[in-house]
Amino acid sequence: MSEAHAVSLRGRLHQLIYSSPVQGFIIVCIVVNAIQLGFDTWPTWYSFAGKFSRTLDAVFIGIFAVEVACKILADGVRFFKSGWNVFDFLVVSISLIPGGGIFSVLRSFRIFRAFRLLYRLPGLRIITESLLISLSSIGWISILLLIFFYIVSVIATNLFGSAFPQWFGTIGESIYSLFQIMTLESWSMGIVRPVMERYPYAWMVFVPFILTTTYTVLNLFVGVMVNAISEAKEAKENHEDVFGKQNAELNQTILAELRAMRQELDELQKKVNAVPREK
Repeated sequence: MSEAHAVSLRGRLHQLIYSSPVQGFIIVCIVVNAIQLGFDTWPTWYSFAGKFSRTLDAVFIGIFAVEVACKILADGVRFFKSGWNVFDFLVVSISLIPGGGIFSVLRSFRIFRAFRLLYRLPGLRIITESLLISLSSIGWISILLLIFFYIVSVIATNLFGSAFPQWFGTIGESIYSLFQIMTLESWSMGIVRPVMERYPYAWMVFVPFILTTTYTVLNLFVGVMVNAISEAKEAKENHEDVFGKQNAELNQTILAELRAMRQELDELQKKVNAVPREK
């Protein structure tokens, strides 16, 4: 097989595997497979249709493996330059590992195949990429939150630990109790009011803590994500605009070349017609 023929086959394979019908079929397989894995956790279903479910799972694994193999054949080394493709490759590879013996725990990781929807669907892909972009900012906000948690937990342990050791006896217990308070889950009647019956000034610790963590720091997370999503959408729109302009310029160039060729053909035809014919 010649090199040109191999390149042509790879191009056709790339066009086929990335076509909308094939990718739509893969998305349907991912969704159905995720539902099937959820049903497998239901003992009644598994005892009734366990054999069918295992066969169906093997079929899905085969489909995903063929898809990844075709992409590798079509893209070559470029396949592994994409983080999404590497993630896809790892998930499918884990699915191919036998589920028995020491690898039995890996069977639960099969549900990671549902994560493939994150980059198959454009809306989810934008949100996921925005989350990855904002990880740095989220990390710094998390460090700020941890520092604040540590400071308040030390104060709460020193002030309330002796009377309420189940909530504030140690730094770890104080951090856990403060996390519950931050989420506003039974914070008033469950923790704060019992503490205030013994220490009436306790509100001076808990109210500023709630205002700072729940209504300020957590809103920073929301702000960072909203900003990241906005930037991701703008980048996508700019990329599409640039791509559209490049296509428009290419079309204009092709049209100009066609007009020039037509003009040359017309001139050549005129010259041919001007030559006297022999009788």
